[in-house]
Amino acid sequence: MIYVGICDDDIEMVAKIERLVEDYMKWKHILTNIEIFNVGSDVIDYINKGERYDIIFLDIEMQGINGIDVAREIRKVDKNFILIYVSGHTQYAIEAYEVQPFRFLQKPFSLDKFYQYYDAAIQEIRQNDVCFRYSANKQNFRIMIKDIIYFESRNRIIIYF
Repeated sequence: MIYVGICDDDIEMVAKIERLVEDYMKWKHILTNIEIFNVGSDVIDYINKGERYDIIFLDIEMQGINGIDVAREIRKVDKNFILIYVSGHTQYAIEAYEVQPFRFLQKPFSLDKFYQYYDAAIQEIRQNDVCFRYSANKQNFRIMIKDIIYFESRNRIIIYF
């Protein structure tokens, strides 16, 4: 399962990215979970509640907090997600690299470019997926394998240390 977050204040752009991700995942037979956000602060709140994403598509220029500041806040909690900026404002590209984006998709983008970047992101996840993933109380979590010392079973409950 691949967890994808999409954050853009342009509702049409969000719908387009969502459709492209769904089409790609169906074509590749990969299960996916997509969350949509129109405000950057909502993504930060969601991440701070324990939600994690493998890939986040993020606009830079939005109402309220901008996409670069959103990424800075998310990176404080989760350094392992793949960030793909989707923006028509290339003047932010240099500043955007402070938060280690995977790619910068310039609006308007071609389908070929989108699928090229998304395919590269999926390949990156497959190569570096060294996470233990689990769900609890309808929330998804992941922990880096290198951070787990051992697992223990107590009365049908798995505990990790």
